[in-house]
Amino acid sequence: MSKEFFRKIRKDKVKTIFRKEIKELLKNKEILVTVIIMPIVFSLLIPLSMITLNLAEEQEIPEGDQVSEIFRNLAPFWDESTDLQKVSIVQANLYLAFLIMIPMMVPMAISSDSIAGEKERKTIEGLLAAPITKEEILIGKALAAAVPSIVISWIAEIIYIIFTDIVIYNIMGRIILPNLFAAIMFIFLMPTQTLLSTLLMTSFSSRARGSREALQKSGFFAIPIIFIVSALIFLPLLIHPSLTLASEVILILLMFIILKRATKNFNRNKLLSVGS
Repeated sequence: MSKEFFRKIRKDKVKTIFRKEIKELLKNKEILVTVIIMPIVFSLLIPLSMITLNLAEEQEIPEGDQVSEIFRNLAPFWDESTDLQKVSIVQANLYLAFLIMIPMMVPMAISSDSIAGEKERKTIEGLLAAPITKEEILIGKALAAAVPSIVISWIAEIIYIIFTDIVIYNIMGRIILPNLFAAIMFIFLMPTQTLLSTLLMTSFSSRARGSREALQKSGFFAIPIIFIVSALIFLPLLIHPSLTLASEVILILLMFIILKRATKNFNRNKLLSVGS
């Protein structure tokens, strides 16, 4: 079934839509500023919070075999670390996991404008009249939102890793990031999560009357999805970081389900009538 689905998609048509959307994005300075500044500030503020928390040297990490085993997998030097160093290891890795919210939030502004914005600008008629399938429209628009979001998420993670290592180097006496979990996030989880979020929000955009309504719907549904994705990532991480690859498989399956559902619900006549 998946082969038949992708056989309908012409790469040249997807590229055409992708380029068109990227040009529109570069013209929209308001969205550009939002999607660039927010994750970068987020990736800087988290390490800064470690400075405040680590000023109190009496902090103690909860003892227990389970806690030790979790972070021993992430930091082989766990057993030889002091209490303050253990706190820093815990903070660095848990805050790193919070960065998975960036691929969820960044595409919202771009995706919400992808189809709903065209309705407002009265340009949707020309797009729907073109000899392009609904699958090609959705994938082209989703990729135009996902690619910049993935790049920004990668930049945010790199900034976080560099700045975190600088902040806690005096405490640790060594560099603790990147580790296995950071590599899995960078290579697998962030791109997949971005594509999943983008497809979902592009689907909301196709049903909304305008970009503001699409953004509101995306925000409303984003919160429970963030909790679900966080659980999918945190629970395997608590056993072993490599098991977060199981989350990758689940996210890919969800992505294909959403893509199939979105194309099934994509109706050209409804798009022309809504908001007209």
